This record gives sequence, structure tokens and C-alpha cells, in this order.
Amino acid sequence: CTSPQSYSSLADGSHTFDVRATDLAGNTDATPASHTWTVDTAAPSSTITFPAAAGEYGGAGWNAGCATSGLCGAHSDATGSGVQHVELSIREGGGNYWNGSAFASAGEVWNTATLAGGDWSYAFPASSFPADGGYTIRVHAVDNANNPGTPASRSFTFDTAAPQTTVDSSPTDPTSSTSADFTFSASEGGSTFECRLDGGSWSICTSPQSYSSLADGSHTFD
Repeated sequence: CTSPQSYSSLADGSHTFDVRATDLAGNTDATPASHTWTVDTAAPSSTITFPAAAGEYGGAGWNAGCATSGLCGAHSDATGSGVQHVELSIREGGGNYWNGSAFASAGEVWNTATLAGGDWSYAFPASSFPADGGYTIRVHAVDNANNPGTPASRSFTFDTAAPQTTVDSSPTDPTSSTSADFTFSASEGGSTFECRLDGGSWSICTSPQSYSSLADGSHTFD
């Protein structure tokens, strides 16, 4: 061979190139020069463990989601050179992106996550949310050959506002009936309900809620 020596279409994996010289007198180098390197054209992958897709979280539920009180997931590059780092972006609704300290960037900002083994995490406590509403995160891994992975995306809702409950229909007052039927609703779709009669224990209920054989006198439904 002569210098330079070129190779093409090498497969992913480890390769070793050895070269030895022979002089004009026919003496060959007994200690060839050697170079080993890795070809890596495969992109790494990343997944999101928390938050869940279309998840809805209050402050306590959000902080309990990951050990770091924020975002977390996994990464891998099993057939490549290994994951160098994981990056993520966080967007508030259709507006600004998180720049590391506030949702103040009009363009997407990639923030570097912390790696531990095959896991990644990014500290983002509930106090970092500026307001209730929808948010979207995108995550991708970059390997040691600088191949970027395809971003994984997940949208969720941060909600710290309690729903408002309304009694929509109830018995007339006064009434001669010893039965009572109530219908009710909440200001937020998907809400669940608990009911109680005359200050008793709260129990799970659905609308309509009915009672019978009520004694004469005043009654209160919550």
C-alpha cells in the first residue's frame, strides 16, 4: 500500500488498521504501527418515563413523579459508541420554551439532562411552572459519534386549580316526599364526585344521586 490509504463503506463496529514499512534493503518493520477506531452511524434512542402521555398533575403529584422532582426517562445506544448526553426542550402551550430559568425563548432551547447509568433526569419542580395549562417536552440522545437520536415527544397538563361543583337539580323546599333526587356537575370535565347527607361521611357518588325513606325535618345534601 501507499500513503494515503483509504477504505470506504465500513460496517458499524470496531476496526483496526495495521501498517508496516519495508526499506530498500528488504528490512521489514517488526513492530507495525496500529490504529483502532469505532464506526458508529446508528442513532441512539431515548424514552420518557415521566410525565405520562396526556397526564394531568397538581403540584404534589408532579413532584412525586421522579426522584429529582421533574422529568425522567431512559436512554440507550446498545450497538454504537455510547450516549454522550441527553437534551430536552420544554414548551408552555404553543408559546415560549424553557431556557433553563424561565419560559422566555421564542425558539426551541435544548437543555442538558443528568445521566445515571441508562437513565436521564432533569430537575424541574412544580414551582417552575408559571401557570396552569398544557406543556410539551421533547427529548433526544446524542452519542459519542455525535449522532442525534429522533426526539421523543410528550404532552401533559399542569393543573393546581380545584374544580367548582354545582347542584343542578334538587327537591322543592318544603316537600311532602320522603325521597330526594339530586343532579350535579363540575366546572372541569373528567372530575369525580363525593357526596354526603346531613353531615355524614363522604362517599364516592355519581349524578344523579337518590335517597329514600327520609325522616320528617330538615336535611342537607353536600
